Amino acid sequence: MPTTSECKVLSASNEFLDRLVKEFEEECRETLRLLEQLKKTKPTSKLHQELEGSFYGRLISLQHDLAALIQEWDRTELGAK
Repeated sequence: MPTTSECKVLSASNEFLDRLVKEFEEECRETLRLLEQLKKTKPTSKLHQELEGSFYGRLISLQHDLAALIQEWDRTELGAK
């Protein structure tokens, strides 16, 4: 379910962190969209196999995005306290 949100998750003082949150949010949406496509295909089809490869790639990308997000969050939000 795509949603559009204009609210800031974190303080506006850190644009880099805000951008990382937005990138992670978009990557999550794309991963869920891909997962829905994957569910609609037969496991033996070529399309299913291609979607599985794309899904795995998205998971790796999510892992990378999440690590960067957590690192920056810890650096800025926790370091400021």
